[in-house]
Amino acid sequence: MADALSVIADVDMRGFRHALEPLWRKETWKLERLLLEHRKLCQQVQAREATIRELIEQQHAEAAAIGAAFLQRLDPGYHRRALAYLEQLHAQLASEREQLHRDVQAQAMSQKACVAQHTKVEGLEQHREAAMATYAGEERLRQAAEADREWMARPQMSRPIEAPAPRSNFHGERGYGA
Repeated sequence: MADALSVIADVDMRGFRHALEPLWRKETWKLERLLLEHRKLCQQVQAREATIRELIEQQHAEAAAIGAAFLQRLDPGYHRRALAYLEQLHAQLASEREQLHRDVQAQAMSQKACVAQHTKVEGLEQHREAAMATYAGEERLRQAAEADREWMARPQMSRPIEAPAPRSNFHGERGYGA
């Protein structure tokens, strides 16, 4: 972009209109929407990972509590309920991991879409810079042609150029050696 600015620095760009400006705006908005969706997916993945960590901690704590309770009292009903709860935690953990896998895949697809859209927007921006450089070159040519026309239209000197008058020599005579 700095190169484009140096090319157009000496040219009045107020007359420049980029034909693809509406498309550039549309594609830029689409990129912003994709980036927002990607950010939401990233937050969703982070939240799911946190949920999985909590479930794992809860599962370990419950297993330790069941082991300690087994040594203190021999209640088969309690152990059956506790093991059912552990099984439920395990199933919930498996479900969360499957959903995390789907979320990570969606995040990867979203990232690819963002990169592709960013490439489109960059291409349109490069086209705009090239169009600006072309406009600047054409504007310089137009200004030069206008300056040439103005110079050619100037009135020439009103009287013809006369030959210089002969000089007198040292003896007061006029002429060239007579």
